[in-house]
Amino acid sequence: MPRRNLSILEKTSLIEDIENGLEAKEATKLYKVSPRTIFRTLSNKQNLLEACENGQGKRTRIEKNEMLRRHDDEVKLFILKCLEKGIPLKATFIIEKAKMIAHEMGYFRLQCSWQWFKRFRERIKLKQGTLSGERISVNSEVVKDWRENKIPRIMLNWQKEFVFNCDETSLFWRQSPSKTYFISKTDHIGDKIFHERISILFCVNQAGQKLKPLIIGKAAKPRCFYKDCLLDLELTYVSQSNAWMNLNLFTDWLKNWHIELVGQNKKVLLLLDNFKGHKINTEDFPMITFNFLPPSTTSLTQPLDGGIIRAFKAKYLNIFVKYILNGIDSGRMSDIVKNINLLNALNWVDECWKAIPEQTICNCWSHFGYVSLDLMEINNVYEEELVTNLNELSLNLTNCCSSKEFIEQVSFDYLDFE
Repeated sequence: MPRRNLSILEKTSLIEDIENGLEAKEATKLYKVSPRTIFRTLSNKQNLLEACENGQGKRTRIEKNEMLRRHDDEVKLFILKCLEKGIPLKATFIIEKAKMIAHEMGYFRLQCSWQWFKRFRERIKLKQGTLSGERISVNSEVVKDWRENKIPRIMLNWQKEFVFNCDETSLFWRQSPSKTYFISKTDHIGDKIFHERISILFCVNQAGQKLKPLIIGKAAKPRCFYKDCLLDLELTYVSQSNAWMNLNLFTDWLKNWHIELVGQNKKVLLLLDNFKGHKINTEDFPMITFNFLPPSTTSLTQPLDGGIIRAFKAKYLNIFVKYILNGIDSGRMSDIVKNINLLNALNWVDECWKAIPEQTICNCWSHFGYVSLDLMEINNVYEEELVTNLNELSLNLTNCCSSKEFIEQVSFDYLDFE
């Protein structure tokens, strides 16, 4: 009977089969190994299971080199430190650092080649991904103060229907992906990539209500537009030279919204970031109370950044991919994408924004701590405000009583009273 060397993964599978009732004689035929191999595998069960968990499943022998294990731990510790600091890691970066660590350890036999890196990835289960978010730069103390002190007062003074959040995002409305899967030793050349962009202003309240998005494009009258083409869409289109939000556009959007609030006799609270285009004269909008979020904390304090915008873009990408798949037989990628115009994109934006569930919006608010207070929390907030007001009153009285003018005024008033 032919003999073969089992991998560690196959040996762990053999152990499981025998523990589930497979006889040793049948196992020799099934795995094409000798009875001695089976008994040796069973006796080494614990080490085999640990090696499989450590990513050595494809090997036929357990790695017993203690120096290599120490080297792996050092490289892994370096990777974790870089991730904590938000430093992106390329394969060449890791390989060079591994060579330095091996040299410092005196482990000159280890070459740290690309083949080593491939096995190293398997051993520590290293994966490749994209850095997302800006949480590394966020001051956790500022976020903690916002959630513990500011949010309870907002929740105490405003109902969900009157608390809004607005934010802008960019959308490359017909940009095709640049990464691809490919079969080894085959060409994977690319095609023209389109970089047209629009900016979108979203605004939602804590109860899940969505306002009409404001779309900012470059062209005032795109060629694809025709008379009344936007009447059926619940959005507003404006133009700006570089398709970015600025102070004038934001002021016009606020004026239109403020007119609606005046007609409804409704006052609202608007949470927004410190973007320079938001630095408006707040006194011009008496129906809107503006509350600016702490600088550089929007990734942890702004509900729209908590998953609402991400959900919208995921839905848009889904429609975009379906469009490409339907026209994949008509020509190259650039030919398919070139047929998408701005009006198509605006229709997709409208469809995707309407498809965002109210529950998703409410969940994003709750995820960042904007939740209703219970009776005990309300009492704590009232108690803190009462203590603060009493302290301010005590300080004012102390200052007044130490003032000569105040004492003379009280004396005159007393004589007049007499």
